[in-house]
Amino acid sequence: MAVEPISAAMLTNPEPEQPIPKLADEIMSIPDYISPSHWMLIAFNTIFGFNPAEEAAKWFAGDWNGMARAEDAFAELVEFESALVANVEAATTEMFHGWTGEAADAARAYFAQLSQALAEHSEAIKSIAREYHNTAYGVWAICKSVVSTLEMLADILIGIALDLAATALLSETGVGLVVGGAIAGYLAFKANSTWMKVVDLHGKMINFVYAFSGVSGSLVSTLHGMTEVPLPGAPYDNKNVPS
Repeated sequence: MAVEPISAAMLTNPEPEQPIPKLADEIMSIPDYISPSHWMLIAFNTIFGFNPAEEAAKWFAGDWNGMARAEDAFAELVEFESALVANVEAATTEMFHGWTGEAADAARAYFAQLSQALAEHSEAIKSIAREYHNTAYGVWAICKSVVSTLEMLADILIGIALDLAATALLSETGVGLVVGGAIAGYLAFKANSTWMKVVDLHGKMINFVYAFSGVSGSLVSTLHGMTEVPLPGAPYDNKNVPS
C-alpha cells in the first residue's frame, strides 16, 4: 500500500489564541465595571475607534498577539514534523519489507537517523512554543493590569479635578479651602502611588522579556540537529556489480 505524502495544507496562517476563556476574562474584569473612566474609554473607543488606555498598555508592555501568533506557528510546525516522522517510518517499513543486504542496511541507518533528528527537532520547537505561550500570557496579563491601573489613575485625576472645582467654590468659607486642599493632597499622593504601579508593571514586563530571551536563546542551539543529517552524497556503489 502506497504511503500518502504530507500535505503542506497542514501549515496554515497562524492565529493568536485567547490566553484565557472570554467568560473568565469578563469575571476578572468585574472591578473595572464600577470605574467611570472604564465606561468613558469605552465611549471613546466607540466614537474614535481606539482605546487610549489599551494603546498606552501596548506601549508599555507590548502586544501579546504577536507572541501568541508565533506560538501557533510553532505548534503547527510541530504537528507537521510529527506527521512527517510517521510518514517516513511508514514508508521505510514498506520499503524494507523483503529488502536485505548492505544497501538496505545503509538506507535503514540513514532513515533511522533522519527520523530521530526530526523527532528531536520537533521536541525543541515544542519547548520554544511553550515559552512563547508563557510569554504571551504574561504580556496579556500585564497589559490587562496596565489598562486597569490607568483607568484607576484616570478616576483619581477626575476626583482631583472635582475636588479642586469644589474647593474653588467654597474657598470663601475658609474651612472649604482647608478640607479641599487636604483631599486634593491625598488624591495627588494616591495618583502618584498608582502611577508607580504602572512603572512597576513595566519593570515586570522587562523581566519577562529578559527571561524569554535567555530561555529561547538556549533552546535555539538545539535546532541544529537537521544539519547533521545531510542528503546522501552519492548513490550506493555495489562492488560486486560491474559498472
